[in-house]
Amino acid sequence: PTEDMVINGFESEPDPHFSDEKVWAEYEALSGCRRAARRAELCWAAMIKAAPKPEINNE
Repeated sequence: PTEDMVINGFESEPDPHFSDEKVWAEYEALSGCRRAARRAELCWAAMIKAAPKPEINNE
């Protein structure tokens, strides 16, 4: 993973100060295991989104 991927992954966790109120309320309602799973899903999605895009060579 690139540095950007790691940073985006860590910053994807819901936060009471920065997340939408609805997103934070849904996250707080989850059990501990479900919270961990949700953080992993968000981290993975953020890392994939931040991944370098392959160059397409049309030669």
